[in-house]
Amino acid sequence: MLVGYGEGDLEADHLRRITDTLIDSSISASDLLEVVRSNGNLGETRWVVKKQNDVPGLDNDIVWIERGVPGDDGTGWRHIDDKHTSDLVNKYESIDSSDGVESLVNSIIRNPDRVTTTSDGKAVFVYKVESDKKPVTVYVGSNGFTQTAYPQNLP
Repeated sequence: MLVGYGEGDLEADHLRRITDTLIDSSISASDLLEVVRSNGNLGETRWVVKKQNDVPGLDNDIVWIERGVPGDDGTGWRHIDDKHTSDLVNKYESIDSSDGVESLVNSIIRNPDRVTTTSDGKAVFVYKVESDKKPVTVYVGSNGFTQTAYPQNLP
């Protein structure tokens, strides 16, 4: 056991389950515990990013995406993949697959062109993928949970 946290233990297996090329190598067990404290589910978490600077709309510096729920009212990766991957692949020549979309969302969280907030307090990460097209916006709840991503012009 790496760390105990209330309702269960953080096992090394949790780290292995979400370790892939999208995982920030600086993520520690305490960062993963922040996901749990923010109502995240490590068993459903695909990747975690630790922001180095304060981000408007976020309560802490940890942003993550879970497998989520598909459909119009869904959130997380399955929602993005189900509802927006085809739009993103069709709109941007540099994106050609579901994996490419997930990598793009991760990159936008890491290095956005700008971050703004919605009227209900969500952080909106904005990134111009191609100069002649709408930017991609990634919506993240104040707790750090990545909800959705799609092309959208913002003021």
